[in-house]
Formats: sequence, C-alpha cells, structure tokens
Amino acid sequence: MSTLSKLFVVMILVLALILLGVNATLFAMRADFKHKFVEETRHHYQSLQIKNAELADSGTRNQLLADANTALKRDNEQLTVEINSVKAQNAAHVTELANKQNEIDKLVAGVNTYGRQLEVQLQQVSDALARVEEYKKRAAEAFNKAAMADQDRLYRIQEAERLSKDLGSLENQYQELARDRQRLQETIAALSQSGVPVDKVAPRKALAGQVNAVAGELDLVVISIGRDAGVNEGDDFTVYRGSTFVGKVTIDRVDRAWASGRVTLKGKEEPRVGDSVSNNVLATPGKSGN
Repeated sequence: MSTLSKLFVVMILVLALILLGVNATLFAMRADFKHKFVEETRHHYQSLQIKNAELADSGTRNQLLADANTALKRDNEQLTVEINSVKAQNAAHVTELANKQNEIDKLVAGVNTYGRQLEVQLQQVSDALARVEEYKKRAAEAFNKAAMADQDRLYRIQEAERLSKDLGSLENQYQELARDRQRLQETIAALSQSGVPVDKVAPRKALAGQVNAVAGELDLVVISIGRDAGVNEGDDFTVYRGSTFVGKVTIDRVDRAWASGRVTLKGKEEPRVGDSVSNNVLATPGKSGN
C-alpha cells in the first residue's frame, strides 16, 4: 500500500471519530429543538413587535424632526436673508464709517492747520502789540519832542519878532555903512592920487564867496573860501541874497579851501546854499589879517 493511501485512510478514520463525538454529544444533551424553535420564534415575534412599535415611534419622531427640520430650514433661510441684509447694512455702515473717518481726518487736518495758522496769527498779534508798544513809546517821545519843538518854535517866534524889530534899523545901518564905505573908498582914492601913502591904513583885503552847505538846526554855515584866500578864525562874513541881508557868520574853523562858522546875527531869511558872502559888508576885522 502506498503512503498516499495510508494518509487517506488515516484522514477517514479521523473524520469518523469526529462525527462519532458530535453524535454522542447531541445525544447526551437531548435537546428539544422544536421547543427551542417555538421559544425563539415567540421571542423574535415579541422583539419584532417591540421593534415595530419603536419604528412607529421613530417614524413619529422622524416626522416631528422632519417638520422641525423644515421649520428650521425656513428659519435658516429667513436668518440667511436677515444675515445677508445685516451684512449689506454692515458693509454700508463700514463704508459710511470709512467716509466719516475720512471726514474726521480732514477735520483733524483742518483743525491742525487752523491751529498752526492761529499760532502764527497769535505770534503776529504779539509782534503787532510789541510794535504798538514801540510806536506808543516813539509817539510819546515824538510828542515830547514836538512839545519841546513847539516851545522852541515859540521862543524862535519871539526871537524872530525881536530880531524883526531890529532888522529895520540894521538895514538902515547897512545902507548907511555902504554909503560910508563908498565915501571912504573915494577919499582913499583921492588921497592916493595926492601922493599920500595909504597902504598901512588900508582896509583888509576884500573877500567874497558863496555858501556851500547849511546845517540849520546847528546854525552852521560852510563857505567856499578858506585860508588860501585869506580867511582866518574869528572873521565875520555877511551873508546876503541879492540886496537882501540874510545874516552874519563868525568863522570858527578854517581849512585851505573852505571855512565854517556859526550864524551870530539873523535876518528875515534863512541862509541857503548859493547865497553870497563877503567880509566888506557889515564886517569887522578878524583876529589876524593879511
């Protein structure tokens, strides 16, 4: 007998033993399969009734849930519409807020600009107030000077009135002295023709020039001739305009080409640039001569 045949016989033997064991077990249990089937069937029927009741209850609950779900869907749709409306309103509010913020920024920028302008204007006002105070001080000083000038003017008017009273007599003296001068010159000429020496008794050298500058507030007159022409400190020069007596000047400073002096006697007119000057009309000899 081959090995395969032997193996096959052994397997049959093992199966027979297993079948024998199962039958012995079933016989030992002596189970009532029909009774068990009925019990199982009744149990399954009761379970089925319970399941059906549960299913009916579940169906009712499902219907209720479906109705609730439908209501929830309607509420959800309404809420969606409301949410969309709220979103639109929110977007509009955001846009409006952005516009308001831009307006606020513009207002803030305007306020800042206005503040800077106000600061500049306040500084200008402060400067203007300072200038006003300065102008007040200057006005007060000018008023004081005007008052002093007015007093000085009154004094000058009184002095002019006094000098005006003397002017007539001075002009008469001027005319008389001019005639005396003419007579003296004629006498000197006659003496000279007679052979009488007149060099040592001759008058000073006649000097004539013009007024080059005038400082009225200082009564100062500058004439166009100086030491080179024979002018000396202390010389008196008559200032005249045509045949009008203007005043008398006493020289106190001499340069080579010019001289200056104070007005010691005034006429009706004030000295002016271009007036004539001479030491032979109402003149007195100087401290030193030629």
